[in-house]
Amino acid sequence: MFKKLAAVILVVVTVASAVPFGPAPALIPSLTPFFDIGAGPNITENGLSAVTPPTILFCSVANCVNCFRLSIVDRQFQTCLVAQPNPYTSVGISNPDGRYLDYSVWVSFTGSTCPGNLVQIPKTNVCYNLTPTGKGWFLRNTGTRLELRRGGRR
Repeated sequence: MFKKLAAVILVVVTVASAVPFGPAPALIPSLTPFFDIGAGPNITENGLSAVTPPTILFCSVANCVNCFRLSIVDRQFQTCLVAQPNPYTSVGISNPDGRYLDYSVWVSFTGSTCPGNLVQIPKTNVCYNLTPTGKGWFLRNTGTRLELRRGGRR
C-alpha cells in the first residue's frame, strides 16, 4: 500500500513540477510620486488656459524614469500599438488638465500576444511598474473612464 501511495505522490510531484508557474501580468503602482515634465502652465495669448492633451509615458526604468512620451489623442482605437522602448518597465498617463478620458488605455506584456492578456491602466497621473515588462498598448473606446488623481477624486 505504501508503495502505491509513494508512486502516486511521485507522479503528482513530477506533473506539478513540469507545469511552469509564472507570475500573472500585473501593474503595480509606484511609490514614487508622479511628476509631470513641463516648464509651466500652457497659456494662450489672451491669458486663457489651453487644454493640454494627455500623453502616455513608456519608461525603460522602474518608477517612470527614462521615458518616451507619446500623444494618446491621435491614435487608432481597438488596435494593438507598438511602444518605444520595447520592452518597457514602467508606464504612466500624464493628464495635466485632469479631465476625464473618454476611452481606456491598456498594456500588453512581454510573452503575450496582443490583444490577449491586456491589463487596464486604472488611473491617470500615476506611475505603474510592470511585471513582467510591457511590449505594446491598446486604446479601447468602450471602456470605463479613467479615475483622476490630482488632489483628490472627482
